[in-house]
Amino acid sequence: MSQFNREIQRLKENDPTLTGIKLWGSGLCDCGVLRLSDALKVNTTLRALKLWGSGIGDRGVLGLSDALKVNTTLRALHLQGSEIGDCGVLGLSDALKVNTTLRALHLQGGEIGDCGVLGLSDALKVNIGLEKLHLQGGEISKELLDKVYKLVTPKAILERRNRRER
Repeated sequence: MSQFNREIQRLKENDPTLTGIKLWGSGLCDCGVLRLSDALKVNTTLRALKLWGSGIGDRGVLGLSDALKVNTTLRALHLQGSEIGDCGVLGLSDALKVNTTLRALHLQGGEIGDCGVLGLSDALKVNIGLEKLHLQGGEISKELLDKVYKLVTPKAILERRNRRER
C-alpha cells in the first residue's frame, strides 16, 4: 500500500495520532485530492493539510471545498504553488461562508485573479474563523489584496464574532 493510500485509510479511521499530512511536491493530481476530500468529510482528527507544490487545480480544490463545508477540525490548509484559479477560489469562498474552524489559508501562486479574490472578500465578510490568509497571484490587483487583508485583521475578526454572538 502506498504512503498516500495509508494516509487516506488513517483519515477514514480517524486515527488520533494523525493531526497533519504533508504531501508537498508529491505530484498529487485532482483525482487524488478528491479521494483525500472524501476522507476529510468524515475525519475528526486532522488539523493541518499541506499540499504545497502539487498539481492541484480547480477540480481538486472544489472537492476540498465540499469537505470544508462539513469538516470541523481542519485548522490550516496550505495550497501554495498549485494550479488553482478563480473557479477553485470561488469554491473555497463558498466553503468559508459556513466553515468557522479553518484558521489559516495559504494560496500563494496559481492562476488566481481578481474574480476569485472578490469572491473570497465576500466570504470573509461573514467568516469568523480565518485569522491568517496568504494570497498571491499574478493577476491580483494591489487594491483588492489590501481590501481582503483588512478583513482578516484581529479587529475585523473580533467585530464579526461579536456581531454573531448578538
